[in-house]
Amino acid sequence: RAYPQEYKFIGVLGGLAWSWPDEISMGGIPEAHWEETYRLGAVAGCGIGYSSKYLAFEIDALFFQKGCRIANYYWDDFMGYTYYRLNEVSLPLLFKLSPFSGTSPYFLGGFEFAFVLSHKENGPGDHRRDLTQETKKTDSSLILGAGFRQKIEKIYFYVEGRNHYGLRHLNKDGD
Repeated sequence: RAYPQEYKFIGVLGGLAWSWPDEISMGGIPEAHWEETYRLGAVAGCGIGYSSKYLAFEIDALFFQKGCRIANYYWDDFMGYTYYRLNEVSLPLLFKLSPFSGTSPYFLGGFEFAFVLSHKENGPGDHRRDLTQETKKTDSSLILGAGFRQKIEKIYFYVEGRNHYGLRHLNKDGD
């Protein structure tokens, strides 16, 4: 059965986000130190695009949870974790390059523009703060990644990994 070499597509996307901070600035207390670690979040949404035999263009609309977990120490005593959660509506614009048509691996690259919905901090004990007013309203990232697509009849299934490299510091005061 012959398939056209060019087609438009609509997709449903879902997965996990594994995020961590690039750097932390938390004051100048010499007895205290912090260790940042990753935090898992959810990603869900839809996408549309256009594909030729080896090149595809895609734009997505995603609900994207980013954040991190920070281990707090005073001297060498562990004081607890502080969790940060940043919820965004993400609009990635992607180009995908596949060396083969049909079932094959591919590479992707692009740009993400996002709107910040909320930013919350949950610390040890009852420490809770809403940081949304202290956070910039938009975010942006460069995206690189790779994936694999499997063609079954007229439907493609994709598994991919994307690295979003943030381009902005999100705190309004610059920290």
